[in-house]
Amino acid sequence: MREPFATSHTEVEERILRSVLVARPSVLEPGCGCTTRLARHRHRIRRLVGVAPDEQAGLENRELDEFVPCEAAGPLPFQEGSFDIVYADFVVDHLARPATAFREWRRMLAYGGNLVITTSNANPLMRLYRSTARDNLDRDLRSAGFARRELAGGRRSTLVAWYHAV
Repeated sequence: MREPFATSHTEVEERILRSVLVARPSVLEPGCGCTTRLARHRHRIRRLVGVAPDEQAGLENRELDEFVPCEAAGPLPFQEGSFDIVYADFVVDHLARPATAFREWRRMLAYGGNLVITTSNANPLMRLYRSTARDNLDRDLRSAGFARRELAGGRRSTLVAWYHAV
């Protein structure tokens, strides 16, 4: 049975972020751009690191403590377990190899760390990407070493996923 999506994805995401942004975590944002939706939570984040292939956009992002120009799917130039949270905001639907990215993001997280994803599931062209369909996203994240905390959204709405590293 599918979970109902009774509220907007931004409200679900906000609730999840309030739950995970405790104790001033270290956060990795793969696919960051020139802005971040984490800006309103910046005071709750000890270290915010962005990675993306668009070096100019990353360097323009004033909220980041550090920016590294590289592909969001990796390999990422950080030690295993370097982050408490990986936050991927509308990135998964742009990845050529999402399962590879999920494994690399898991490597980045400390045991029990949190992964928060928002991704489009409304555009039929985006659903061609294997990991944006709800069941495929869940399967690929579990296969990469994550356990589901929450997966909200339906067939034609934005998905919000909260998983933790196991």
